[in-house]
Amino acid sequence: MPRLYGFEDQRLSRVREPEQQVAREAVSRILTGQPRPDVVAWLKAEGHHGTMGGEWTTGSLGRFLANPAIAGLERDP
Repeated sequence: MPRLYGFEDQRLSRVREPEQQVAREAVSRILTGQPRPDVVAWLKAEGHHGTMGGEWTTGSLGRFLANPAIAGLERDP
């Protein structure tokens, strides 16, 4: 089963502890007005891979950041 960057399971319901800081930094950059392409460039430059192990894109970053788990929320089963 492919490893999902940032998440403990396929349900995308819990952020993986070692990757929380990267998620926080990405969110912080977006909230301070940094364009998504610049955040993607930062992720790539730092050697981080997308949720399915590939390269980050603006679309994959958007989907990653839109997940409720990034805000510390859990999905209702």
